Amino acid sequence: MSFSPFENRLCRDIRNELSQSFLAAILEKHMGRVDHTVLALEQKKLEPCHREYIDNRQTRYQAILSLLKSAQKSVPADLFTTACLLWDQALFFECHEWLEPFWIQAKGNEKKLIQALIRAAAAYVLLEAGRKSGAEKSAEKALAFLLANRSVIPPVFKADLLIHALSNLDTPPPKLTAEKKT
Repeated sequence: MSFSPFENRLCRDIRNELSQSFLAAILEKHMGRVDHTVLALEQKKLEPCHREYIDNRQTRYQAILSLLKSAQKSVPADLFTTACLLWDQALFFECHEWLEPFWIQAKGNEKKLIQALIRAAAAYVLLEAGRKSGAEKSAEKALAFLLANRSVIPPVFKADLLIHALSNLDTPPPKLTAEKKT
């Protein structure tokens, strides 16, 4: 069995529960919620693919929290910095989920930008699931805004790389975090 949230209810539940607990962990700045969720999930009948997914996510979640903690020593992370960190860890579903509440509250071009970033992340979620047609449609919608509005894309993103990757989904997802110039 492979881990497939689009095809298997338990996989979808595991993905969703871990993601929601991790979003809370980001705000709380510690893994407590994730650890609690993992303990609850371990009470279910898990296959090796489930355990592997959980272990993989825990490792990447911890990496994100460490990066956020070290980033906050110099500057507090904003919604876009956090989104980039999630993206760069290939946590596309979590990136989508992180951005959604901000999208609901945003207005104007910021709302459209966040929606484009959500669609970009969704394209890679769909690609991971082998749904290339859906990924291409999501990428096209994201590109429509990003190409016409490069000036509103925050500097933390490597916008040109994102646009290029969405234009050619056969390439690996780019790292979005712009490196600091020294």
